[in-house]
Amino acid sequence: MRTFNVALLVAAIAVFSSSGLAGAAPKDYCADVKGGNTGRTCEIQLADAGYNVNISIPLDYP
Repeated sequence: MRTFNVALLVAAIAVFSSSGLAGAAPKDYCADVKGGNTGRTCEIQLADAGYNVNISIPLDYP
């Protein structure tokens, strides 16, 4: 019975102590390519004297 109590205590400590750890924040690939996050899509607009590029991709795209 003592072994069960110790195992239960160890399991409870493991569950409650790990909940305070922060996970890594998701990487913002849209900002890496200087795009604008609209909530659902990443809008990338590039322009120069000779060209104009508009790209729109979903944020959940792999």
